[in-house]
Amino acid sequence: MSDFPLLQVKLSGSRVVVTGAGGFVGKHLVRYLQSNGAEVSAISMRDPAWKEKLPVGYDTWVHLVGINKSIQDPTADLFERINFGKTKEAYDCFLESKGQKFIFLSSIKSSVEASTDDVLKESSPQHPISAYGKSKLKAEQYLLDHQHPAQQTLILQPTLIHGPENYGNLRFLFQLVRKGLPFPFAGARNKRSFLSIGNLNFVIAKLITQPVASGRYLVADSDPLSTVEVISIAEEILGKRISKWALNEKSINLVARMFSKVGITALGQVVDKLCGSMVVSNAKILDAIQSELPISSKQGLAATFQSMREEISKNKKK
Repeated sequence: MSDFPLLQVKLSGSRVVVTGAGGFVGKHLVRYLQSNGAEVSAISMRDPAWKEKLPVGYDTWVHLVGINKSIQDPTADLFERINFGKTKEAYDCFLESKGQKFIFLSSIKSSVEASTDDVLKESSPQHPISAYGKSKLKAEQYLLDHQHPAQQTLILQPTLIHGPENYGNLRFLFQLVRKGLPFPFAGARNKRSFLSIGNLNFVIAKLITQPVASGRYLVADSDPLSTVEVISIAEEILGKRISKWALNEKSINLVARMFSKVGITALGQVVDKLCGSMVVSNAKILDAIQSELPISSKQGLAATFQSMREEISKNKKK
């Protein structure tokens, strides 16, 4: 992702605290901010004495601490303690400081968790279903209810973030192409928004450098793609083509419902992610940073798929 020249943002003189720097987003963000001249303090909230290690005179705090469904056997209590509790703890500390800006990485799942034909905007109603989504929404609401007018509070709701080492559902499509298996849902007319780690880094850097109104901001690449278009990108990277079966949407929904009735809900979830739509508007965040995003969805996905290919090649050599 760092190969895109338009990603450069001058951050010299910026002093940034990052909590949750050990995760996927944190590792990439810290490296990106430092490469652009920012002075970054990576703070681990697992350290009982973390507050004592906060630097004096920082201007921006980026809070990335959180857990999602990828961990083993997460409980509602754990989501509550980490996604809400740690955010509250960090924000309370920020409010007592002279920091100018608090950037909280929430999730699109604090608004919606299933596919929808509606274009999601900041004004869209928030109806999370899972304990994860509810914990993120509770954290957002706490920040909005306790914000100080002299300090900026920015809540980012990203859609699916992908990049090297973080593939999510994209791994399934990549392996489908790699193994030459047919894709049976090519008849679905869906569109989904994605977010490359490069664009997320760029957005956060721009937010650090300029004044932005407090509030919630949805974050996504500018060009949503269909699942068939995503598969085509994987095909280009792997240099092969797979068969695509165009089952109509009625047949797709019927198969998913049949399996759900006998307790196999996972298939329905897979079908929803592969065939359903989730388009996220980034109009508000683009207006806030006064810039277009430098990486297209196709460029970002191609880089991620290339990373998967290189990872497989390395593992074969071991």
